[in-house]
Amino acid sequence: MISFTTLQVGTLVQATFLLGMNTALSSISIPSVLISPSPILAIRQWHTQFRRAQVPATTLSASNLILSLILAYGSSDKSGFFSNKTTMLYVASSVMAFLIFPFTLHYMNPINDALIEKFQEQEEFHYADLPEKDAGMQTAIYHEKIAYWGWLNRFRIVLYSGVVLVNAVAVLA
Repeated sequence: MISFTTLQVGTLVQATFLLGMNTALSSISIPSVLISPSPILAIRQWHTQFRRAQVPATTLSASNLILSLILAYGSSDKSGFFSNKTTMLYVASSVMAFLIFPFTLHYMNPINDALIEKFQEQEEFHYADLPEKDAGMQTAIYHEKIAYWGWLNRFRIVLYSGVVLVNAVAVLA
């Protein structure tokens, strides 16, 4: 059986990794994509980063939520679920870990879908072969979508920061 301390460390490490990954996406990767010489290249770069981060981020986020719920349950005393300070901290961590999913589904998935669709339309072309003088407005819209995606991702950074902070306080409590 895995010890409670191991679960605490695992949850904290996962949340810290997710915080770092999302911070790097919004503060390093997306700004680099936005200075791409071609909007088509920018969409391709975004798509590559999105696909590489999608499975690990989703898996770790789900695992982090499950571990937070296990910690909340495991730290509770049977007299009352919310009578223990540590339990309340793990419940708060679980709520923040959960909120990442509806936020992503509601706000970020429509942008993901639009950018993926644009990527698929242009997949067979080489970015240097496409004339872009007539496609300026169309590609500018997708450039703005990438920028907006990076901005929205900052809300996930806030949620992951909360998960890390609350878990750290719970470990020290």
